[in-house]
Amino acid sequence: MGCARLVLSIEKNKVCTLALYFQVFDEFPLVVAANRDEFFSRPSAAPQVLSESPLVVAGKDLLAGGTWLGVSECGLVAGILNRRSAEEFDQRDIRARSRGLLCLDLLKSRDLAQALDRLDHQESALYRPFNLLVASECEAYVAFNVEDRISSVRLEKGLYVLSNGTVFQRQTEKLDRAFALFSRLQDQLRGAKDKPGGWIPALKSVLSDHSPALDLNDPKDSICVHGPLHGTVSSSVIVYSGTKKRFYNYYADISPCRGDFGPPLTLETI
Repeated sequence: MGCARLVLSIEKNKVCTLALYFQVFDEFPLVVAANRDEFFSRPSAAPQVLSESPLVVAGKDLLAGGTWLGVSECGLVAGILNRRSAEEFDQRDIRARSRGLLCLDLLKSRDLAQALDRLDHQESALYRPFNLLVASECEAYVAFNVEDRISSVRLEKGLYVLSNGTVFQRQTEKLDRAFALFSRLQDQLRGAKDKPGGWIPALKSVLSDHSPALDLNDPKDSICVHGPLHGTVSSSVIVYSGTKKRFYNYYADISPCRGDFGPPLTLETI
């Protein structure tokens, strides 16, 4: 049990809230806004080149070497959420492979079809519970593992919000509140003249939200989390321009309520 707790304490909660606007905006088919919640003691680095061929730009987990969110020159975006589970203290915790490495594996794919094929050949038991987004401008999927199976769901056009609290497509009060907040931004984002940079203030306002879900009082049920050992350590907004074939990756290396997003890293796609 001691070993299982140690592994859990160093690899929990890479991204805890992730919103995807998929094909909602004509010029920008992929818009991702995400907070990364993590133990403050776990070291990480800002988005950088993690692979040269294909070119992958993503945040780096300095402990296991994987990533929580990134993009590739092949037009892929992928993000992983380390899902909480009642089975977190089982034997797979001792021998689990980092879920961030799985996210990086998919980003190294030449296209979405190869990413899905790689996912299909993964052994569910190698990983502790996760929700994983992988998308291109044309298709988007969310994958999740339950017991001995990894399932994938193809997404239709629309807004989706994922969290680390439940399997994809199962609603919680936190998810319902987050979905409502991101949904209210859609008309405002469409009307922004300076896109995509003009979207940052609006998305930052939701990513900085501290209100508990409905009548709950647990601070972990906020979008922006602050705790003694664990909380929101960084935030990201990723926008893909379909006309320019370019990713814009905005990053804040602190909780969004305490700092600003820097100038975007850009990545041309092939």
